[in-house]
Amino acid sequence: DVAFRVIADHIRTLSFAIADGIQPGNTDRHYVLRRILRRAVRYGRTLGFREPFFYKLVAVLARTMGDIFPEIRTRQEFVSRVIRSEEETFNKTLDTGLNFLGGILDGKVRRLNVPRSEGFTQLRTNIEQLRGLHVDVVDEGNVGWFAQSYGACMSAYSAFLETDLRELGQISDADAVEKIKDALNEFGTFWHGGKKGGVAKKEFIRQMEALLARIEQVSPQFGVVQGDIAFKLYDTYGFPLDLTELMARERGLTVDTAGFEKHMDQQRARARAAQKKQVIELSEIETKEPTRFVGYDALSTPAQVLEVVSLKDRTAVILDASTAYAEMGGQVGDTGELTHGADVWRFTNTQKSGATFLHFLEDRRPACPAGPSGETPDFPIPGMAVELLVDPARRNAIQRHHTVTHLLHWALHEVVSREATQKGSFVGPDKLTFDFNSAALTPPQVRDIERLVNGRIVENAAVQWNEVAYADVKGRADIMQFFGDKYGETVRLVDIGGFSKELCAGTHTRATGEIGLFRIVSEAAIAAGVRRIEAVAGLNAYDAATHDAHRLHDLAAKIGAPVSDLEKKLDALLALQKETERALKTTIARSAAQAASWLLGRVQEVNGIPLITQIFPDGDAEYLQAVVDALKSRVFAGVVVLGGSAHGAVALVASVSSDFTARVQAGKIISAIAPLVGGKGGGKPEAARGGGKDPAQLDAALAHARTLLA
Repeated sequence: DVAFRVIADHIRTLSFAIADGIQPGNTDRHYVLRRILRRAVRYGRTLGFREPFFYKLVAVLARTMGDIFPEIRTRQEFVSRVIRSEEETFNKTLDTGLNFLGGILDGKVRRLNVPRSEGFTQLRTNIEQLRGLHVDVVDEGNVGWFAQSYGACMSAYSAFLETDLRELGQISDADAVEKIKDALNEFGTFWHGGKKGGVAKKEFIRQMEALLARIEQVSPQFGVVQGDIAFKLYDTYGFPLDLTELMARERGLTVDTAGFEKHMDQQRARARAAQKKQVIELSEIETKEPTRFVGYDALSTPAQVLEVVSLKDRTAVILDASTAYAEMGGQVGDTGELTHGADVWRFTNTQKSGATFLHFLEDRRPACPAGPSGETPDFPIPGMAVELLVDPARRNAIQRHHTVTHLLHWALHEVVSREATQKGSFVGPDKLTFDFNSAALTPPQVRDIERLVNGRIVENAAVQWNEVAYADVKGRADIMQFFGDKYGETVRLVDIGGFSKELCAGTHTRATGEIGLFRIVSEAAIAAGVRRIEAVAGLNAYDAATHDAHRLHDLAAKIGAPVSDLEKKLDALLALQKETERALKTTIARSAAQAASWLLGRVQEVNGIPLITQIFPDGDAEYLQAVVDALKSRVFAGVVVLGGSAHGAVALVASVSSDFTARVQAGKIISAIAPLVGGKGGGKPEAARGGGKDPAQLDAALAHARTLLA
């Protein structure tokens, strides 16, 4: 009943949120949705759902609540697709994580009562017996039985803590074992100090109960899932903390949430430290005034050197004005030259620190304001007037890739869905990448996108940009703007032919025709529900097309067919290959059957177990397995161990019929003999395989297999 209610509640919450534009992710409210989904999927497992099921409920929700929340009907397919993608991704790690956590939880439950049943219960029984003794003084004479029982129980208890729990890492407090040992030692000192002359019974009982109370303070840790385990489940398997707590509660255990938060704080601190290190380095820059960027309409400009700084092993020049675009919004930084008279300094990247542009010089020597008198300075000097020139060929290539990124985004909406929103991008001189949320694209979709983009390029549509007040365009449905991006009061609106409008600070071509040619190189997944398109434009696209054409001609030449007949020739070759493979399988099966008949006449008996061992010098793993299968078809009951050395590589196959797996296991046989041939392997009790590199040791390996049955 609980599972049904949780799943029903969670599908409503998730579907409404996704329909409103929020998607599961790793941060903030996105992570809340991911936690909700994973909790529902976990409850689904209690109902026997091993395959994705949750997404199917979106249709039910749309039918029952579509009148109240119409968005769930209009976006039903998209919501279902997002949930299914998340569900499939989580299912891949859920089994592994559940096995890991289940093993730990079951181990804790199993061990929770072990020390108490063997130690605590016995000792408390002894104490009650001691209370009933009509003595006022306890000594070796009247309670020797108690001291003996105490010593045995506490020794067992201490050994349990020292070995099992320390090895399993199930004590969150690293000093827990030592604390218990200290308590035991203190009580021992008390007892041995007074046992000859006797100890008052009341004091003896008080000391014993104090000892048990001290151990109890540590013992509850046995019923706690430690913080490091909860953090590993979160960090490695994607288990939210509340999911771990849920599974722990089902077994009567708790989770060390404070320890979990401690590990989380350490992770956050590491991230902050890495960020702080960069901030500290950049904060050493004295220049605070912003660099005037004049690179939208020009590639060169006169400028004045304000500062020369050394960051790590690199030297950067800060100017009052620049035409070099600083790395931002996915677009890489420009490269170019600084000149002063006959002196030339090349810069290989441009980055931003606040509103200040850093032009990183090619020379990595420490910054030197000036050389000896009469020599040319190694670097520009603060106050020097220079001319900055951006590398025009590189800038133009970047602009082509950036402009076509906008066209690609538009085409995705036209071909796939308006819900395919940008998740990231890279724009460089050699290629572009575009990340977006979607299911995998089909080959026809990829072709349609490519054709649409090239169609817009051929139109040679004008690319225009102008600065507008963000308040005037905020929320406009016809202008692409990304939730979470920080926009200032004034933004730059890039309009391509009236069909693509986007807020963007990057540099662009003046018209789409300058892009030249567009080709999609690949489309693949990079994260759960996130795809990446890699593409090229301009001369890079031409080079890619030329390379593909040459490769097709080379391939056609190798198989002896003109390019026009290449597909027919390949189909014929593939058909021939399948026919050959079928014939080969038939031949192998026939040969394996003959070998099996021959081997049935060579059965040995070792320790009452029928055994077949044989080396096939030209046999590979597949052939050996075929022989084993043929023996099984003859209903052979016993152990089979075969070896082969085709192409210099050793193959090992073992099989044990169910009648004998209680005495010997195939996996253990292979694990034992594979190292002898310089390899490894393993498997199940009934069947196992392995391999190695030393055929000369095959005889020794199979001989050793025989000894394992003795």
